[in-house]
Amino acid sequence: MNCGPGCFYCSSSSPNTCTACFAGAYLTNTNTCQSCASNCITCQTNNPSICTSCQTGFYLTVSGTCSSISSVSSANTNCGQNCGTCVEPSSGATPICTNCVPGYVLQSGFCVQCPGACSICSLNQNTFTNNQPTCTACNIGYFLNKQSLTCQACQKGCGACFNSTICLTCFSGYSLTSTYTCQVRCIYPCATCSSTNPSQCTSCVNGFTFNSNSLQNCVSNVNTCNQAGNCVVCPFGYGILIEGTSQTCVACNAGTSCSRCNPASITVCTSCAYGSYLSNGVCKSCATGCTNCLNADSCLRCGVGFVATLPATMVTGASTDPLLQEITGKNNIIYQIVSCAACVSPCVTCISNPTSCTSCASGFTLSGTTCVSNFNFGTNIMFDTNPGSFVQNYYNLLVQSSNSVGQTVSTIFVNSIIYGSANISFSISTPNAFGSTAATTQQTNLNTFLKSGTIAGMTVLKANLVLNGAPSDNSDSSSTSNTTLIIAIVVPIAALSNSLFI
Repeated sequence: MNCGPGCFYCSSSSPNTCTACFAGAYLTNTNTCQSCASNCITCQTNNPSICTSCQTGFYLTVSGTCSSISSVSSANTNCGQNCGTCVEPSSGATPICTNCVPGYVLQSGFCVQCPGACSICSLNQNTFTNNQPTCTACNIGYFLNKQSLTCQACQKGCGACFNSTICLTCFSGYSLTSTYTCQVRCIYPCATCSSTNPSQCTSCVNGFTFNSNSLQNCVSNVNTCNQAGNCVVCPFGYGILIEGTSQTCVACNAGTSCSRCNPASITVCTSCAYGSYLSNGVCKSCATGCTNCLNADSCLRCGVGFVATLPATMVTGASTDPLLQEITGKNNIIYQIVSCAACVSPCVTCISNPTSCTSCASGFTLSGTTCVSNFNFGTNIMFDTNPGSFVQNYYNLLVQSSNSVGQTVSTIFVNSIIYGSANISFSISTPNAFGSTAATTQQTNLNTFLKSGTIAGMTVLKANLVLNGAPSDNSDSSSTSNTTLIIAIVVPIAALSNSLFI
C-alpha cells in the first residue's frame, strides 16, 4: 500500500502511514493528507477551508481565502510577481506584501531586487547609505565576499565554494580534485575516473576493454570475444547470441533505439537507450527534453539543456502499469514524474531552474550561474555633487542606468569610483549581439539617458559611452573596441560608506 494522495513522505516501517504532505495539503490525525482549499499553500489543521498562506499570484484575505492579485488594480497594490507572501490587512483593504521571494528584500512595502547574484539580502539601517540592500547570502555558483558584501563567481564547474580558488562541491559532470578545483569527469563507457585527474579514465564498463594507448581509453571488445566465441557481456546496442557453447554479440538494427535486442530478431528491442521507452518491442522517443521516461507522458529525468520542474503527480510500485511494476520490482518505491523546461538562452545547460546556467552559448561568459555577454555598454559619468549626495543616490543611479536599456541591476559591473570628483565607470551587460536591432535600440536609449543632464537627482558634467567587445571594423568614433569580462555584480552601497573619498 502506498502513502496515499498528497503524501510527500511516509514511514519506512509503516509505508501506509504518511508523515509529511505536499504543499496544498495538511496531515490529519489519522496520518493521511487532506487537501486545502483552492490556491492555498497551507491551511488550518482539520479546517481545510481556512488558508494560512497562498500560492504566488494570490493574497490571503482576512476571512482565510486566497484571492487572485490580478483582481486588484496593479496601481493599488505592491503584491507583484516578486512578492512571496501577500495579505489583506483588514476586510476590504488593499493587499500588502509581507515577504519577498528569494533574491528580493522588502523595502517600504515593495520588493527590491538584491544586488548582483544575491539569494538573500537585508537592508542596511545606516541612514548614510540611504537604507539600500546589502547581500548576506549568494546564489549557487557564487560566494559572499564579506569585506565588500558582494557575490563573486566560483571557478568553472563549482556549485559551492569558500572563495574563488577553493571549491567545496561541483556541478554534475565535474569532480572535485584533491586541490579543491572542479575538473571535467570522464564519461561513459568509463567506469571509474582517476582521483588525481577526473577527466582520465581508469577502467571501463562491461563490454569494453581499457586501452591506455587509446584517446578514448575504452574500446569495444566485441570483435575479440566474437572470434573466440566467449562473449559474456555485450556493449549497449547488442544482443548476446548463445549457440551451444558459443556466445557472440549481435548488433541490433541500426534504425532502432535498442539498448538490447533479440539476437534472433535484431529489430525487436528488449530494452531501450536513454531518451526512449519500450512499447511492444519497439523503442519510442520520450517527450522533448526527457532522457528517462516510462512512456510518452511520464518523464523521470531531463536531458542536457533542460531542467526538471516541480513534479505534478506521483506513481508507485502499486501501479497497475506492468512496465512500472517491472521497474520497481513491485516494491513501495516512489517515483516523481517531472516536466522538463528548456534552459533559457543564452544558457546551454542549467541547474535548479531554467535561468541558473552551468554553460553558455558562444559570445557569452559564465559568471557563477549567469551567462553575461562579451559585448556590453561601458559608461563613464562625472557628476556635479558632493560625496554624501553621491552615496545616497548611488543605488538609484544603477537602477536608472540599467532600466534605460531594459536590463536589471544584476547586469552592472562597477569598474571604478573616484569619490572626490563623483566620477563612476561601469558596464551594463546585454543579451543582444553587437549590431543587432535590439542592441542598437539599447545604445540609442542609453545615449539619450546619458545626455539627459540629470541622473538620479544629480547634475551630469560629462558622460561617455563605450561599446566593449564590439568588432573593431564596425566601431565608430563614439566607441572603442575592448574585450572585457563582465561579472554580474555591483558594488553595494554599504561598501561605499566604508571608503575614504579622495
